[in-house]
Amino acid sequence: MDKTWSHFALALAGEPQNYAIVCVHKEGHWIDVSVTNLPIVIEGQIVGVYSIAKDITEEKRSERALVEAETKYRSLVEESIVGVYIIQDGIFVYANPRLNWIFGSNGSIEGADAGRFIHPDDLPAVKLDVGNLSKEQDSIHHQFRIMKQNGSVIDVEAHTTRIYYKGRPAVIGTLLDITDRKRSVQLNEYLAYHDALTGLPNRRYFEEKLRQSIAVAKTHNQQLAVMYLDMDRFKYVNDSLGHRMGDKLLKQIGERLAQCVGEGDIIARMGGDEFTIFIPDMKGIESVIRIAERIIKSLNERFEIEEYEFFITVSAGISIFPIDGEEPEALMKNADSALYRAKDQGKNNYQIYTPSMNAQTYRTFTLEKDLRKALRLNQLELYYQPKVDPCSGLIVGVEALIRWNHPEWGLISPNEFIPLAEETGLIAPVNEWVQRSACLQNKAWQLEGLPPIPVSINLSAQHFMQKDVVESVRRVLGETGLQGCFLEIEITESSLLENEEVTSSTIDELKEMGVKIALDDFGTGYSSLSYLKRFKHKIDTLKIDRSFVRDLCEDSDDKEIIRTIIHMAYHLKMSVVAEGVENEEQLSILRSLRCSEIQGYLYSRPVPAKRFAELLAVGRMEPAKIESQPRVVENRRKFVRTELKFPLSAAMTIIQIKGQAIQLGQTEVAIEDIGIGGLRFLSTIKLAVHPEIILQFETEILQRPVTLNGVVVWYCELDENVFQYGVQFSIADKERSAAHRLFNDLAAQLKRQPHEPPYKYITGEKISYLRR
Repeated sequence: MDKTWSHFALALAGEPQNYAIVCVHKEGHWIDVSVTNLPIVIEGQIVGVYSIAKDITEEKRSERALVEAETKYRSLVEESIVGVYIIQDGIFVYANPRLNWIFGSNGSIEGADAGRFIHPDDLPAVKLDVGNLSKEQDSIHHQFRIMKQNGSVIDVEAHTTRIYYKGRPAVIGTLLDITDRKRSVQLNEYLAYHDALTGLPNRRYFEEKLRQSIAVAKTHNQQLAVMYLDMDRFKYVNDSLGHRMGDKLLKQIGERLAQCVGEGDIIARMGGDEFTIFIPDMKGIESVIRIAERIIKSLNERFEIEEYEFFITVSAGISIFPIDGEEPEALMKNADSALYRAKDQGKNNYQIYTPSMNAQTYRTFTLEKDLRKALRLNQLELYYQPKVDPCSGLIVGVEALIRWNHPEWGLISPNEFIPLAEETGLIAPVNEWVQRSACLQNKAWQLEGLPPIPVSINLSAQHFMQKDVVESVRRVLGETGLQGCFLEIEITESSLLENEEVTSSTIDELKEMGVKIALDDFGTGYSSLSYLKRFKHKIDTLKIDRSFVRDLCEDSDDKEIIRTIIHMAYHLKMSVVAEGVENEEQLSILRSLRCSEIQGYLYSRPVPAKRFAELLAVGRMEPAKIESQPRVVENRRKFVRTELKFPLSAAMTIIQIKGQAIQLGQTEVAIEDIGIGGLRFLSTIKLAVHPEIILQFETEILQRPVTLNGVVVWYCELDENVFQYGVQFSIADKERSAAHRLFNDLAAQLKRQPHEPPYKYITGEKISYLRR
């Protein structure tokens, strides 16, 4: 009321007034009123005040709402977590605090040229995007990079809209820093195509790039090379020092490999210790060979990790597009095949794929491939070789020897496939299978009432060093019910030297269960008397290696060596087993030297469980009569063969397995006799007696080239890794007459000139070795 009278008084004094007041409506509610007071002048004198009142309640309500909205939205923009901007004529006319923070500005960037903040490489695209804004496209969503005031670069995402600001065209938008998000996406994309350990491309990246490069090579008529690499015996690093050390070594290997290839070459880690390389648009095979040689030389140099030194060798296989395949799968497979050949030829070398692989390489390749399913398909079995008291002939123990009954290659000895199991990481499940099977069988024999004897099993140094070996033995003994005293574990000398503290602890835990420990192949490895002394009371048995027994006779040095070993063993309270005993003279000497036990062909070859049960039921064995030469049943042959005084040299290969043709390289063999029905030959390759494995022999007789096909019908092992085979020919009827004449001519020629063989023959050390 005072305000109203004040305005009234001023109007009465001659000053027009305009003001707003709040009044009570006649219905009782408050309203906003705009009041105008004008002085009334008559004849020069103010005689009153003329007042005009207007209800402005709705206008005030709208005004207050607009102020509230403007305050609210300004607060939202000012406090927003995204940058907000208005740009007019390329200049920031508004920038909220978040935008200033994103740009790294201590003050405001209002008034600054917007273009100077955008990365120069992205500026043309941003200008084009903004320039395309029209009535049909009022807004755009785009990503680009900006340069902060400190010079750093970040990724941003902007949403820009066309507007009119103060009557003139402008753009308003929001801007978000997406650097972390983009890095996360980039990291995910990187990990999808790269190996997390080495940082090299992975298998997925390699295969995609290889496929793309093959398409380019086809278009431009180019060659490219694929190289498959495998670190030789790398598993021993992981098994002896742990995966942490193995991972560090793999990182260094990856770094060295990256230094050995060219800028455009792709190198990838396929997994484990396998790497691949492909060389697009190769400049001749010589350039690929230089890379392979550079890799081998580089990896042969010493690696230093923490306090350890490592020396690694590598095997490499190479295939060439389009000669060795036109698809990635074929090139990879053939490079892998060449890798197997490199390993077969002593490792630490490279091999270039050719369509022909020799029989031994093919055999190794198929064995490693099939070994993974041998356990699942129950292809493994145990054979048992008795240990005999040389004086009484009593069976006092037995060694369980694993065999692989391969569907194509027949029985495979452990000397051949155990190294493959160690290389492929399958040795642990194989060893556990041996433990369980041997213990189950020994317990079964005892339940049948057969004399209880210990069964020996072999554990590789690699498996013996694993942490769970004790638990594995304890579990097997518990599950099979076999007492520990009826199990003997044979380990090699290298197991003792690998890690003395761990080995000693493992042996102690095994002996607490009653398990006996034997030292296998004694005298061939790192034998150290000081080590043997330290393991006194831990080792129960020494096994004299067969190399000392093979040439044992009264006047040999081997006799004195064996005498010393036996004397030393008895002094250390150990028993002694002589392996590889094959004749009466060896047995007689070993008896005179008081050897505890005998094991060898003189008493028995390794036999299946059923046959050994029969031997054990008798309990006592007599020495067998060993034939000096393998028995050849001449009278069973339909055709006469010509005995060759000088072995005939022939190139042998496998041409068919189970009806499927294969293409392999040739291996030289020595043919001892030949005729229209077949031949007998010597080889260091283990072949199978299998009617669906077809061999082919190429040779020269009477200066005529001869090609003959046949199958192995019998074989025998003359010596370690020396085999004699009988082959039956399959000769077509139309070719039989010509072959018959040839062999008759050969026989006649040999009778006329017995000292001048009319064929290519083998002389020198090779045949001496084969016949020893």
